[in-house]
Amino acid sequence: MFALFGASFCQEYVPGTPGAPWTEEEVEVYKSKLYDIMVRGGGMRSMSKLKDVWPDETISKGYSKMREPNAPKFLRLAFHDCLKYTDGSGGCDGCLNWHNVGYKFGIDGNADAQWLDHKDLYEDLTVSDNNGLELVAKVLEAMYTNPRYPNGTPKPFKVSLKETGKSRADLWALAAIAAVEFGVENNNMACEGPEVYLQGIQPVRSQCTTSVNSTSCKVVMPRSIKFQTGRADCIPDPNAEEPYIATKEERHPWLLGNGESTVEFFERDFGFNGEEMVAIMGAHTFGRLNPEVSLFRYTWTPSQRQLFNNEYYK
Repeated sequence: MFALFGASFCQEYVPGTPGAPWTEEEVEVYKSKLYDIMVRGGGMRSMSKLKDVWPDETISKGYSKMREPNAPKFLRLAFHDCLKYTDGSGGCDGCLNWHNVGYKFGIDGNADAQWLDHKDLYEDLTVSDNNGLELVAKVLEAMYTNPRYPNGTPKPFKVSLKETGKSRADLWALAAIAAVEFGVENNNMACEGPEVYLQGIQPVRSQCTTSVNSTSCKVVMPRSIKFQTGRADCIPDPNAEEPYIATKEERHPWLLGNGESTVEFFERDFGFNGEEMVAIMGAHTFGRLNPEVSLFRYTWTPSQRQLFNNEYYK
């Protein structure tokens, strides 16, 4: 009854406090909503439906497909959310520093306009930032604050996650879990060969897995990824345009760092040992770099941006 119709005793989430637990039904419903965004064309649909939440929304104008919400960006968002601030605070707090976010590298914002010939127009980039995540954060905020969003997806709840005491950070974490599960499913379908299509994303022939038809191609998860709740959101700056925009400076990794600097970063800010660091770096098998966003034109693994597997290590 609580899940279907809401209740007057629901307490709206208070930033800075642990998020409330989720029911199994809530997890399944919101995973379904996330899947609707991750399938082919879902990112564009989710952006067009922002007007259902904010009638004056114009964010879809002038956007690049490189910034469209998708599964790899959900995973990237969750990691960047867990970065510490330079004062040592923060980490997995449902907020992002907005430095450079929304900036388009290239000639007049066109990254494809002979950008290699003009790369010296920019100062050297030394650390990463959260550029390219603005639409992902926007779409998830709509999902966090409006139980009907995206329109056309399961919506058995009368009240939003925010209104029932859930934290934004927990939703972002769930989005990352759903993204990994989605990527594994896509990989395992791609392993069947080019006649199998990827959940409406694109034909398998455009997703190249070097292990197709091999007994080692499919990913078998040793266990399901446990969704833990209780993360606390940052206390929003009243002057910020959005409640998830952090004004504190974040501590990002060095873009051109070597192995030693990478080990130092993960040990200092996450307490990771070498094995854990190597494991999390494997997430780069998912997605790709975009020159419009970062000035880097690079793909960690060949033509399989929507597949989650161990190709990164191969």
